[in-house]
Amino acid sequence: MERLQLEHDQVVRTNGALIDACAVGDAAVCLVRRYEECWGALRAVEGGIAYAHFPFPVFFPAHLPPAPMHITYERVFAFVVGAARDAVDREQGKARSKRARVMAEIKRWHPDKFATEVVPRVNEGDRGMLKEAAKAVVRCLNDMKDDPRVLRG
Repeated sequence: MERLQLEHDQVVRTNGALIDACAVGDAAVCLVRRYEECWGALRAVEGGIAYAHFPFPVFFPAHLPPAPMHITYERVFAFVVGAARDAVDREQGKARSKRARVMAEIKRWHPDKFATEVVPRVNEGDRGMLKEAAKAVVRCLNDMKDDPRVLRG
């Protein structure tokens, strides 16, 4: 797994501009929509989900999933409480505070629920990396609960 992460890190460094472009404007809104759609579809799938197709709350191109080490507080924060999420929530008729969005994501990524309802549907060879990535997401979300920028909005 370490070799895979090193290779992935090289790909991320090579595609830095593309990753940055995903976090703004229409591209960001499309990725938030895709994230929600993927989570909806995930509930209907019995198994065979690849890590490469798993939805993570970070702005990364659809063809380049983030390795666990690329799931950072700043990236999760921008995705969960940023302008693109605001736009998608408005489209869907949801008026949620930043804190409500964070709490909804915490519920979605809750370790017990995730381990029993999501992990078994993922390809066995991808489960270790998925669990590591999920831990990174949960850490970020739990830290966000106390962020003054979240508490204000």
